[in-house]
Amino acid sequence: MCIPGLVDKRVDVVIRGLAAMLGKRDIKPGRALLRLENHHRYLLLTAPLTPDNLEKKGVTVYGLGGGVPQMPGAVAVKPLRELEDGSSILSSNGRVVVIRPDVEGDESFKGFYGQVWPSDALLLGQAYVRLVGSPETRAFRLASLCRSLNEQIVLGERTFPIIYF
Repeated sequence: MCIPGLVDKRVDVVIRGLAAMLGKRDIKPGRALLRLENHHRYLLLTAPLTPDNLEKKGVTVYGLGGGVPQMPGAVAVKPLRELEDGSSILSSNGRVVVIRPDVEGDESFKGFYGQVWPSDALLLGQAYVRLVGSPETRAFRLASLCRSLNEQIVLGERTFPIIYF
């Protein structure tokens, strides 16, 4: 979440570790937030978080299919790397956002949207991703990607569009 390229992008997340936050002084999740544990949500960041405020700041997450936005501590918001059926995002053509370097260590694509192209590379725990705005297809490991469902979201005056590949 500290990646500037994630601003104005949908980032699908899972909420984990809220109970561990109960002992921290700065953030105390209430019962409503504790019920979010292991639920899938998404972020729409308007500004990147910084490493020094990551543990102190809450971040607004939105429910899949609507619902009231919630604000768990940022440390409990983890990248979602699975589909609804529990399979890996590497196993299906779907939109992702790059959050770590590719298999060659190139970090210049962090924050880019891409589309997964499953292939034999899946056997190696990686998949090829066609990057938006680039003619390239690059290989990424699962830990470098986060699900980003490709649907339009209108939030007040802002629109997060569908991306066509």
